[in-house]
Amino acid sequence: MNIDHIATVVYQELQRVSGNAHHEVNLDDPVTYPYLTYTLTAEHLTTNSDGYYLDIDLFDKDTTFNKLLELETKLRDAFQAKQIDTDQAYIMFNFNSSDNIRTIDEALKRRNLRFYLKVWWKKPVGIQRQSKKRTSGT
Repeated sequence: MNIDHIATVVYQELQRVSGNAHHEVNLDDPVTYPYLTYTLTAEHLTTNSDGYYLDIDLFDKDTTFNKLLELETKLRDAFQAKQIDTDQAYIMFNFNSSDNIRTIDEALKRRNLRFYLKVWWKKPVGIQRQSKKRTSGT
């Protein structure tokens, strides 16, 4: 129904966990590590529900993945089977996958996490049909 609503909820939840979350790209100058970027991809499921893939990329300037693994653990703990009830929707988070991503800079470490969000909208999506009252004789 309203991806902006889901994006706002996701951003607020990510900020609670990391404090350094950015939609799609980190434009900070200078960049503070570690940080995360995220994107949402939507799919229509039914009249009253949608699914969203939440892709999160974690970045750190370090020789090991230790800080990123700690951040991943915090995110997984915070979001695994998390349920949020808002004025517009009921949202359920589930962890899907994670993996290291190679970079050209050996000192730049990157990991990708994917969560799946199932969203049940409280108001039906799409054009609402108005019911016609039947009167006798019609």
